Amino acid sequence: MITETIIHSCHGCQSMNIRRNGWDHRGKKPRQKYHCLDCNTYGTLNPDGHYDEATKERALAIYQERASIRGTARVMGVHRNTICRWIKKKQTRFPN
Repeated sequence: MITETIIHSCHGCQSMNIRRNGWDHRGKKPRQKYHCLDCNTYGTLNPDGHYDEATKERALAIYQERASIRGTARVMGVHRNTICRWIKKKQTRFPN
């Protein structure tokens, strides 16, 4: 029998002092959540569901064509709060 050992570290401080702390049930399969005891960070170690840059740029292009945020969210299948966060990030990078 072959045993594989995976050693995880915190995403925030790279500390090995983490403990399991609940489950994330968003998505198709539940994922283990962790809590860092050094920097107090909480989250999943291997998150998925991140959008690629093409999806972000397409959503921002639709919004720039004067579509509403809710309309853009419906067309793209992305939550409206996510689109608002993308818009705010783009505005801080490229102010008028």
